[in-house]
Amino acid sequence: MIPREQITASAGRLRRRLETLQDHQRGVWLGEASGLFLAIVLAALGSAMVLDNLLHLPTAVRLLALAGLTGTAVLLIRRGARLLREPLTAERMAVKVEQKFPQMDNAMINALLLAREDDAEASELIHAVVEQGNAGAARADLTAAIPKRRLAAFLGAAALALGGMAAYGVLYPSHFANALARVLVPFAGIRPLTQTKIVDVTPKNQNVLVGNDVTIGVELAGKLPEGVLLVYTPENDQEQVAVMRPADAPGKLQCLMADVSRTFTYHIVAGDAESDAYTITAHHRPAVTGVKLEIAPPAYTGLPAASQDSGTVRALPGSRVDIRATCSKPIAKAALVLSTATEPLAMAVEGGTVVTGSFPVKAQGSYRIDLTDTAGFPSKPVSRDIELLPDEPPEIALDSPPAQLVVKPEATLPFQFTVTDRYGIASAQIVRLHPAREGEPKETDEVLADWQGEGKTQKVLQVTHQLPVARLGIEPGKSASLQIVAKDWNDVTGPGVARSGRITVTALSPEEAENKSRETTKLAAVELAQIIQKQRRNIADGEILRANELKQPGSLAGAAEKLAASIALQEEIRAASGKLLALLDERLPLRGVLQVLFDGEMVQAVTQLRAVARAGKPADALKASLDTERTILARLTGRMDQLQRAMDTAALRDIFAVIDELIREQQRLRSDTQAAAEANAAQGSPALAQRQDKLTARLAQLKEMLQEQARLIAKSDAEQATRFDEAAKMIDSRQIRPNMLLAASRIEKGQFAPALPEQDKVMADLRAIAEFLRAPIIAAAAEKLENLKKTLEEAKDKAEKLAKLQAAVKEISEELERSKDNRSDKAKEIADRAAELEGVKEKIEDAVEQMAKDLALFPEVPSCNELVQEMREVYEDITQAPGSESAPAEEIAVDRDEGMLAALDKVKERMADMEMWLMDKPDAQKWKQEAWDKNEMPDIPLVDLPQEMEDLVGDLVDKQEEVDEQAQDSASNAATADIPAGWDVADGPISNWSAKGKSGNEKPNANEMAGRSGSGREGNANGELVDGKAKDLEGRETKARRTHDPFGEGQIEEENPESKAKATGGGKQSGIGGEGGLSGSAPPRNELAMRDLERRQREVRRDAETVYSKATLMYLPTGELDEAIVLMQKAEQQARAGDLAGFAETQRRIVHALQNTKRAAAGEGAVALDPRHRLPVALKEEMLNAKEEPIPPEFERLVSEYYKAIAAGAVK
Repeated sequence: MIPREQITASAGRLRRRLETLQDHQRGVWLGEASGLFLAIVLAALGSAMVLDNLLHLPTAVRLLALAGLTGTAVLLIRRGARLLREPLTAERMAVKVEQKFPQMDNAMINALLLAREDDAEASELIHAVVEQGNAGAARADLTAAIPKRRLAAFLGAAALALGGMAAYGVLYPSHFANALARVLVPFAGIRPLTQTKIVDVTPKNQNVLVGNDVTIGVELAGKLPEGVLLVYTPENDQEQVAVMRPADAPGKLQCLMADVSRTFTYHIVAGDAESDAYTITAHHRPAVTGVKLEIAPPAYTGLPAASQDSGTVRALPGSRVDIRATCSKPIAKAALVLSTATEPLAMAVEGGTVVTGSFPVKAQGSYRIDLTDTAGFPSKPVSRDIELLPDEPPEIALDSPPAQLVVKPEATLPFQFTVTDRYGIASAQIVRLHPAREGEPKETDEVLADWQGEGKTQKVLQVTHQLPVARLGIEPGKSASLQIVAKDWNDVTGPGVARSGRITVTALSPEEAENKSRETTKLAAVELAQIIQKQRRNIADGEILRANELKQPGSLAGAAEKLAASIALQEEIRAASGKLLALLDERLPLRGVLQVLFDGEMVQAVTQLRAVARAGKPADALKASLDTERTILARLTGRMDQLQRAMDTAALRDIFAVIDELIREQQRLRSDTQAAAEANAAQGSPALAQRQDKLTARLAQLKEMLQEQARLIAKSDAEQATRFDEAAKMIDSRQIRPNMLLAASRIEKGQFAPALPEQDKVMADLRAIAEFLRAPIIAAAAEKLENLKKTLEEAKDKAEKLAKLQAAVKEISEELERSKDNRSDKAKEIADRAAELEGVKEKIEDAVEQMAKDLALFPEVPSCNELVQEMREVYEDITQAPGSESAPAEEIAVDRDEGMLAALDKVKERMADMEMWLMDKPDAQKWKQEAWDKNEMPDIPLVDLPQEMEDLVGDLVDKQEEVDEQAQDSASNAATADIPAGWDVADGPISNWSAKGKSGNEKPNANEMAGRSGSGREGNANGELVDGKAKDLEGRETKARRTHDPFGEGQIEEENPESKAKATGGGKQSGIGGEGGLSGSAPPRNELAMRDLERRQREVRRDAETVYSKATLMYLPTGELDEAIVLMQKAEQQARAGDLAGFAETQRRIVHALQNTKRAAAGEGAVALDPRHRLPVALKEEMLNAKEEPIPPEFERLVSEYYKAIAAGAVK
């Protein structure tokens, strides 16, 4: 038995021989594949090269050839790889050997198979077979079993192909290399070998700007052809050919392509040579197609950023501009170039066609955006303006004081000014200018008062301030220069500083101030007298013109010259009044009244006179102007006596003003001292002590004034002179000055509490002196009021007599009219009775004139004062028309004028607005004037102290502000007091028409009562209400009944606007509501509101006249109360006419005048009224409407240039 290992080893030797045969087989396959690959690939490559040399294959064909060649090579490689990867085993190789050598009788295959068997019993047999196979393998040439015929064929073909390629390369090296390169690298742009060689083409591919010229050149070598063609194809167009021309060197040709507008491709054909294709790309320059600016103003303006679509930058210095520009094409880079900067600023490119950047605005100039597109072409330089908007300094509108003023050292300067700035006001100051000292370049400012803006966005700062002259520290006779200085918040180029004009303040000594005031007042009296004389003359001329010329048809042409003269004289009157306004002292009551006339009636009179020529009825238009002129004359004449009285009592008023000022200042000083004492101040207060010392100087001045007045009036009024002298002695006897000095010393040492008793004693002593001086004045005022009551009684009796005369005139006039054509004895009797009435006119004139003289004794009462002047004016203006002396007797009863009726009906308990008018035919007409009684005069209680005057004016201000508020709402109600109800009065069953009924203490019966009655308890009534006030007395609830009775004329005051009483029939209306009961044609709601406004205004005016009378009688300052009363009368007229806009405008002026009066009562300076508020409402509307009117063509250029100048800052 043969071991298994021996059999395996023997089989292994056989397998190793067969594995060697496997390697041989693979080597043969590799040789076959390589030979086949080389033969086919070289043959194909050589064929393509030969064809390219011969035919100059185009790129596409060469590309196909290369692709085919590459494909074939890939297939051959894949075939060889697949063959080499074919599995070869020992058994397969043994089969090949057995097939090659049949004599082996399958010994090798059997050996391999039996060697796998594991049979110990047959081991010897198996070993023998294996050894037999080994022996056969050793004897035979196993490699002969592998066929090699194809190997020889393929290798031979490969050798043949290699030989051909070698011969090709040796014989034609240039062609071989050119063709090989062109076939293997078809995109390399290798030109084929030609007789004509293209050495170079310029500019090949190039980018050019649209509109530019392009010169295409070629350099040739070899055989030069007779003609060279440039073949080009414009974009979206057909192929075109151009002949190239010789250039400046042999073999060089060129062709100019002028004004290139489109992209084109081109190539050059020269003989058998053709260049590659190139492209000339036409580009537009990059450009900015849109710019959006985001301008952020400086922070101090408080303004938000604003967007702007235009490229021009208009911004304040310090603004930041963010630019976002849209471009016409993709951009490679962009830069922002500023004319004010040395280096450009890089801009960011977003999305290829959008560039962004930012820059600060520092100065006027320009900027441009430089673009470079992706082709490298720059944009054209386009500059855009940077317009620097100047931040102008604040504007100062100074209303008061004037540029030059002379004041007393103890006076105050009333500052009223408005500072405006477009963006915000930082501060406003009142400064005193001190001359430049040696070595200093300019004047220095001393701040006297300072105001700060509320935040950085306050654009308007209105300042009202009272600056004591003592704060300036100037001596009498010296001057100081003041200015208003305003600053804005500009922290970029500013701050902007504005200065007002210089205000030169000159301090006078008390004596100089007094003398100047008196001289000015005397001069004003002369000027006023001349104005009154001119106004009288103009009224007289106007009456003649109206009566004799304008009543005839077509007479206006003849009267044109006289009308023009009347207009000129009225304008002269207003101009003289304006000069008088500048001359008058602010403290004189006349000034306020004259200002109202100057702004109102005087303008109205001129306007009405000018309208006469255009009127359809010139006589009626002239009458309206004459009525206005009479109003002017009445008010001016009435103030003439006031001015004279002011001159006569100036010294006494000044004395009381000094005493009141001393008391007020001592009160303020005591309050400050008490505050310091409560604060337990450790140190003294030199400032308070200095204020107390100044009062001692003022006290010395008061003493001198008392002594001087005592000396001046010693002969004319010995009693008053004695009182002045005693008052001066009281200053010494009560030791007022030592007490002031003691208080100042203690204050300076910090002993505030001990100083208070001394100050209290000083105030008590000063009040005692004031009461001592006012005692006879109070007695005289009481006596004057008593005389006024008696005078009113007498006036009532005279009016009743005039009524009887007028009744007789009326009766005879009517009978004469009825019997004009009657020749009977009755007619003769009537004529005789008419003759008996001759001289009635003179009696009426005498009676009314005497009434005027009687009332003239009371100029302190405005009602009497104006009534007197109107009466005098009527009779002074009476003239006789030519030819009227022979006119037949024509007696006409004249009732009260309609305007006067309305005024008396709406202004109860006050004498005013009464006019007796007279036509200019002497014996042809008679007049009757209705009477009044003393109840129409306001009750005038007396005032004890100036502080009460201030309180009274304060109440007036509150009431007037309520009226002002009511004017804004257009509706309100008012309540007034009423007399107590009577006793022992009961309801009865009989109707009565005498209006003598009384209000009892019991409710009325439920029956219907008719007749005429006063206002009583609520009940069923049908008839006329004759009272002017609707009482709020408890009555019997009534049912609403509707009648056709109309409303009566006039208006009714309400005691209680909230009363639930109902109007159940006709009668005058007192309130209106939704509670039912009304019937008839009720006035519209706005008319009712205007009636309420008129009633409220009338009541406030009545109170104002009462206060004015008190102040005048007591020699207290009246401020602008006189002006306020005149304005209140005007407001009543406006309410009566339904002019709500004018009424509301007048309210502002009334409130302003009352507030200034309150300031005067408190010893403060007045505040000037904004001149715009003095413009009439109609003129304001005309000015506002002017902007809607078209500009005439001939003025368009001038207006345009004017506004351009404003925009450029040339006009300010």
